[in-house]
Formats: sequence, C-alpha cells, structure tokens
Amino acid sequence: MRRKTAVILLIAIIIPLLAGWEPTPQPTSSLLPSPSPSPTPGLYDDLETEEEWEATIPKEIDGSWTERIIGVAESQLGYSESGNLHIWDWNNNEYKGYTRYGDYYGNDYGSWCAMFVGFCMDYAGIPRDAFPYNANCAVWVDKLNKKGLFVYTCEDPLFYIPQEGDIVFFAEPGHYTSKHCGIVTYEGPLEGDGKVDTGQFERIGIKTIEGNTQFKKGEADAVCEKSYLLTDKRVLGYGRLSAAEENYETIG
Repeated sequence: MRRKTAVILLIAIIIPLLAGWEPTPQPTSSLLPSPSPSPTPGLYDDLETEEEWEATIPKEIDGSWTERIIGVAESQLGYSESGNLHIWDWNNNEYKGYTRYGDYYGNDYGSWCAMFVGFCMDYAGIPRDAFPYNANCAVWVDKLNKKGLFVYTCEDPLFYIPQEGDIVFFAEPGHYTSKHCGIVTYEGPLEGDGKVDTGQFERIGIKTIEGNTQFKKGEADAVCEKSYLLTDKRVLGYGRLSAAEENYETIG
C-alpha cells in the first residue's frame, strides 16, 4: 500500500514537470508591491504645441531689434515652469519642470534662462549670424566676446552703460563663468526703497525680464521682472544688441 501511494505521488510530480508547469512562489507580505498610484489629474496639461506657445506672442512685432525683443519678452511675463511635469536635476540637486522654451530648444527640462532669451530673439526676428547665442550662458558669452559684442563690467561697473535690449549676464562675484542671463528693458534711476508712488529716485540701475528665476523666494521659477544697481557685483557684463544691429545694417 505504501509503495502504491509513493508511485502515485511520484506521477503527480513528474507529469506537471513534463508539461512545463512550475509552481508559482507566493511572496511574503514584506515583498508584496505597493498598489500603483492613480494618475495625477491634469498631469500633461502643461505640455504645449508650437501653435499654442506662438499664440502668446504678439502677431505684429515692428521696430528696432530692441523694441521687438522686449515686446516678445513682455508677452511672456508670468509664465512658470510646470509643477506637474518635472525631473530631478542631479547636477543642481533640484527638480526642473517642463517649459515651452525648453520644448522649443529640444531640452524640455533644461535650465532655461538662456533658452528663454533665445526664444525671444528668434521670435523677434534677430538673425543668429548677427548676434550669436547659445542655451549655455558661459558658451554664449564666449561667442559674443569673439564677435566683439560683449563687454565685461564686473571690475568696472561704469565702464559701459547698458542700453535697452542688451543681454545682461550674471556670475558669482569674483568669477567669470556666467550661469544666468536676462534682457535689459530699462536703464536709469531706480525708485528708492521699492516705493512706486513716492516719486523719489535715488539709484542708477537696470530693469530686466528674465526666465528661470523667482520674484520671491520659494515661488516657482518663472518669467519675471527684476532690477539691479549698475554696481551689483553679480553682473558680469552685457551682450550689446544695439551694436549688433548697427553692424548688421552697415554690412548688410
């Protein structure tokens, strides 16, 4: 009887193996996967098509290169990078959100201050051969310097008085590698103490429109208006857009 039972058990094991069946191991509770989270509502709402971002730009942009680039930049004020679509930037240890400017350049989640300015220049119709630019601020400064269109002011802030339309480049004080840039929209007296209604002007400086920056700490990176004294030690220098236009008109 025992021999018969053993034969039956052996057959019960061999037949499934010959059929290719393998027992499925049962995971312990500690190995069970967590349930998949529900998709975030509106996760992809921030993605834009070319037609959608072009709808935010003025249809008619006339005037000098300065007027045109400022016109495009002003149309972008308030835009901020996506809080839903983002990736972790290991180089800077921070999350970087999707932007239309990164999308335009083919780098959806890249640092986008220079890409924003380049976007404005493209849509303002400024020829790249006249005023070369790059998505990397340090490379961009080098390109402008080689073309005679960049002036360093970090050691002598009053060596050059910036003009509207110039591209201002920033660096850490005492360094020459730019990591941020913006468009100069104004040069002259800045209102003292931030009080707009007093009419008291005390300082000379610039106002800018910049991308990938914050108007207040803790806010999402956005396109904002900022202001700086000419003597601000963070200012590395300026790309001279008006000079580029003069050269282009003369040569062309």
